[in-house]
Amino acid sequence: MSILNMAINIETTSNRHCITEVKDRYLHANHYVSTGLRNIKRDESLLSTTSRYKVGSKLLKGVKEKTPQTALDILSSKEASPYSIL
Repeated sequence: MSILNMAINIETTSNRHCITEVKDRYLHANHYVSTGLRNIKRDESLLSTTSRYKVGSKLLKGVKEKTPQTALDILSSKEASPYSIL
């Protein structure tokens, strides 16, 4: 498989890392999503990252066609304010 046609997610901590291939649609916020790092305790006081992830995941599931405009629409979402993506 050529890496030129591949997207990857790289997540790091001070002493660990996880690299995963992105298979289709992918969303990332400011908390670990890789299975290798998901067990790391996160600060639950960061409601904004969890909110953005939930809204972004919902919007991504509804995507029928992957276009630059679709990405911009998701990135400019004001849903779940004050913890919106935008």
